[in-house]
Amino acid sequence: MEPCKNCGKALRGRTDKQFCDLMCRNTYHNQINKQKNKIIKSTLYHLMHNRQILIELLSDKPLVMITPESLLEAGYRTNFATQIEGDCFYCFDTVLEKLEDGLIAVYMRDSA
Repeated sequence: MEPCKNCGKALRGRTDKQFCDLMCRNTYHNQINKQKNKIIKSTLYHLMHNRQILIELLSDKPLVMITPESLLEAGYRTNFATQIEGDCFYCFDTVLEKLEDGLIAVYMRDSA
């Protein structure tokens, strides 16, 4: 019989048993899920950070025009977006739209 996958103790009981108790099973799976979810948590953190920057730029205005340099100086991470359609980059309910003159329009997505 194989030892416990988490703590290495000898197992008793069924021949296909993998863990000595529920705590070992939960600890083992929590460690696996922790590694898998690390990249998801990091991505979500950056998306939320980007959204906060855009919300602060808007500050109750319907539209703000900004240079790409100013956006980067504010700490915006350009490689994180929830959706991309042509020249529009979405970060949840906020939109960045690249304009022909080099400026970026920032506004809220229609809620409809």
